[in-house]
Amino acid sequence: MKVLIDYQIFETQKYGGISRYFYEISKNLVKNNNIYLNILAGIHINQYIDESSETFCIGWKKPNFPHIQRISHAINESATNNWIKYKKPDIIHETYYYRDTKPNHNQKIIITIHDMVYEKFPHYFLDARKTCIQKKAAIDRADHIICVSENTKKDVIDIYNVPKEKLSVIYHGGPEILLPYSDEKQLFERPYLLFVGQRSGYKNFSNLLTAFSNSNTLKNNFSLICFGGGGFNSEELLCIKKQNLSDVHIKQFEGNDNLLNRIYSNAQAFIYPSLYEGFGIPILESMSNSCPVICSNTSCFPEIAGNAAHYFDPSDPESIMVSIESIVFSQEARKKLIMTGHNSVQKYNWKTSADSTYSVYQNLL
Repeated sequence: MKVLIDYQIFETQKYGGISRYFYEISKNLVKNNNIYLNILAGIHINQYIDESSETFCIGWKKPNFPHIQRISHAINESATNNWIKYKKPDIIHETYYYRDTKPNHNQKIIITIHDMVYEKFPHYFLDARKTCIQKKAAIDRADHIICVSENTKKDVIDIYNVPKEKLSVIYHGGPEILLPYSDEKQLFERPYLLFVGQRSGYKNFSNLLTAFSNSNTLKNNFSLICFGGGGFNSEELLCIKKQNLSDVHIKQFEGNDNLLNRIYSNAQAFIYPSLYEGFGIPILESMSNSCPVICSNTSCFPEIAGNAAHYFDPSDPESIMVSIESIVFSQEARKKLIMTGHNSVQKYNWKTSADSTYSVYQNLL
């Protein structure tokens, strides 16, 4: 069986859940002797590909010069079409929705749907309508669709009226439980709460900020560390100022997975206030690093975290504040969430995800 994983997500995503998903399942799929698989990443910006020594990854880091985006996209599109024409893969697994794949023989097309956030929260995205049109076209031409949670599957059926037999649920894998990092050099001056990733729109960072600033108990004892998502923009800085928060209270950092794991490991809790997610890989990252999870009670969160998280209403800053206080000031509650998280994260692994994906491929041929 010959499988092609296309370039789309690697062209636009440096780090992130979708590119990590495709890289991790590919690493495990190639261990199967019945598969010859390539990620045709092309000219890309993706760090997982750039740092990889795996021979199944074919690509080149995007150089920095004017108009490179337009040029690289055209090259990637042409290279993929030629690969399909001459290599004739049996399976084409598209990594996003904007490419109109045209198979040359009896190839089967697979897509993975990670969430339905553009459909459920279009007001947060300038390109929501365009993305939804492209996703609908990808759904229609796909021979099979993988959803990353039962919640995502339900949303796909409800919104696009896709037959159940065209859908499979395959969970993401999770990292192994890591030994706690001993902080010889303390990262931050004070104990801290952790927020990871993008902060705008449905990520609901503004309500977390309000919850934190409304609690003198939290402000007097903890900092709020934001990892990833870029530096604070002018709107966020104004909001932080209005909430009377200083550099002591809130900080933003960027870095690689090693730094992120270290920050998880030493956090008092990981806070995930998002209004909606398709799966929520940071939940598993937090659990594997012995960091208690405090998160929204919406979308996929209860499905993925189960009883290994403490929940709040993400639309209510008071609920967020009370939930955080109830965990971070109780060593017994923290210890219970950490232990339950260790048990829960072991249910998710990339080998199982890859084996289930291989079964989907097999059933189509």
